[in-house]
Amino acid sequence: MSEWNPFEPQSSSGAEPPAPPPGKKHFSAALRAFLAASAAAAVVLFGSLIAVLTAPPASQPGTDVSSAASREPASSFGSASQPDPGVSSTAENINVPEFTRSPPPQGAARSAQETVKKVRSSIVAVMVYEPASLLTGGEPIGISEGSGIIMTPDGYLLTNAHVIDSRSDVYLRIVLLNGEELPASVVGYDTRTDLAVLKAETNGQALPAAEFGDSDACEVGDTVLAFGNPGGVAYANSVTKGILSATNRFVSLDINSLPLLQTDAAINPGNSGGALVNTYGQVIGINSAKVSGSDYEGMGFAIPTAQAKPIIDKLLRYGRVTDRVRLGIRFSAVSELDASLYQVQPGMQITYLADNSVFSGTDVQENDIITAIDGTSVKTVTGFFALLDEYTPGQTVEITLYRPKSEASAARTFTVSVQLQPEN
Repeated sequence: MSEWNPFEPQSSSGAEPPAPPPGKKHFSAALRAFLAASAAAAVVLFGSLIAVLTAPPASQPGTDVSSAASREPASSFGSASQPDPGVSSTAENINVPEFTRSPPPQGAARSAQETVKKVRSSIVAVMVYEPASLLTGGEPIGISEGSGIIMTPDGYLLTNAHVIDSRSDVYLRIVLLNGEELPASVVGYDTRTDLAVLKAETNGQALPAAEFGDSDACEVGDTVLAFGNPGGVAYANSVTKGILSATNRFVSLDINSLPLLQTDAAINPGNSGGALVNTYGQVIGINSAKVSGSDYEGMGFAIPTAQAKPIIDKLLRYGRVTDRVRLGIRFSAVSELDASLYQVQPGMQITYLADNSVFSGTDVQENDIITAIDGTSVKTVTGFFALLDEYTPGQTVEITLYRPKSEASAARTFTVSVQLQPEN
């Protein structure tokens, strides 16, 4: 039997691509495991205490952190170029607030104690359950615990999409600082930027909304506080302190295409969706991820409010991000190192083609590697998303692909012309 070759064309039937033979890892998974072992570090999205506690022993705290802390399945890598409708139709909801940010106020910054007093009551715990168990009268089955930020007094909240498992069909409860629990629902979410908007049922009471600041006004070295629930509600309302280590850090999070704020303030599982706050008590970022490994510490990341604003505004009005294009594929990045090891070209390897993808009717096959769009090379997931964001639905583009050699044919590069589809 020949060795499993991820670049050798497989059968394309419209179904999900077949798994590699037993004992053989897919190229991307095998290489990522090798790199993780070599570097002893991984960038992970954090979802919940439940996800950590129910993970296999190898994924428990204190060991090499893997995707167990993130419920985003590996098969969805790059799926943002597929439809991600969120929870609403194309109708615009005009009866929603706008996400607003304030400039830093004049005068001296607050002390840490004053900042905590201002912000703490605006941070909630987000409890996520499978709805089926509750609807049938059974015991609630927990999916995750995370954090959230109260955005408006009438109950709109921000969190991460991975906290709600990137789903709208979940049962939610939020826990306020005083321990009161309120039911909530999903307004909208966006897997690519890992943002979600929730709406709590307040029964007329006004919730203590956070003040949001402008992340563009921040500088490296600024003091910041991270608020959230590391480890879930058992350690609710925790606060950690650090500085901004970087303000425009592009990090490969598989689904995230925004430049992130980097901080050495401790961020742990359960902190997802919590607030990164400046010394004026303004939220400047939504906590999302960290680098974890035996040789790394103090590398946490938050989604900046400046980059989050247009996403949040669209989630509020439409429940999804509008005007995005889709290709109708799943893909996995082939880095320069990957390409060198496997003697192929770097780019985005197509792992699945939907029946209605933009490549329908062309010669494109699964395992082909997208190397350029209109002549611009694509070598990273972030760069790929950024390039796609320059286009609108209906535009025609030239996509260059590389087909690795197989037993039946030599490697070749070719170009196809496709019309981009709307993500809806």
